[in-house]
Amino acid sequence: MKRLLLITAVALIGSSSWAAVGTIKSTKGDVKKGVIKWVSQSKSYELKMGNVTVTLKEDEVESLDVEMPKNLEKLGIDGWKKIIKEYEKLQWDVVAARYLTEAYLNSGRVKDAYNAARIVIDRDSTAAYKGDLAPKYWQTLHKLGEADRLERCLKLAVEKGDRKMSAEALLMRGDILRDKGGKTPASYKEALVDAYLKVALMYNTPECINQRIEGFEKSAEAFAAMGRATEAQHMRNQAEELKGLIK
Repeated sequence: MKRLLLITAVALIGSSSWAAVGTIKSTKGDVKKGVIKWVSQSKSYELKMGNVTVTLKEDEVESLDVEMPKNLEKLGIDGWKKIIKEYEKLQWDVVAARYLTEAYLNSGRVKDAYNAARIVIDRDSTAAYKGDLAPKYWQTLHKLGEADRLERCLKLAVEKGDRKMSAEALLMRGDILRDKGGKTPASYKEALVDAYLKVALMYNTPECINQRIEGFEKSAEAFAAMGRATEAQHMRNQAEELKGLIK
């Protein structure tokens, strides 16, 4: 009996799913809340409100506001994979893909990181140059030597993205310059002058604070590689000051 209960519990855990609860605003101005599902075959959203189901084509939806899955940041690889699947075109698939891509990158599984990012990008091509996932995707392209594809993404980020994406693109360009020269003092200096310091000093708007922090941190790394310890410490101090502003 105990064995049967254990098997049943494991089965239930393995088949667990998240109900994507949220609000849809139509292009007509109607706002409705319920359980939302994306139907890829018809390129439409289904909204279930009790016993009533409403279907809206993608071009009939002005905006979506879907509740974040519980403990999203801590779900781990298997959990993020489920979110990517079950929250298709429901906002949080992009965030889960970012976490999953980053986890694979951190463990040296670059090809897996690329494949994780492509699941969402193949659904929505703008995710390659806009939003949370894009910078992690660029890192996979950089590590895989996909220079031409990476360059196209960075150009689109500047042309069609917001100021934050422009800053991210500039940071990525700095990494390209740094690595192209083999991480020598000379290549670090080029990355510092042409990218890292520009982000740290010129993108001084509230939405770019995380990018500025990264700009200062990478500037510190560059100064250290150039043997300029005082300037490196100053950059670290600037980064810490900005971190203190984040609530």
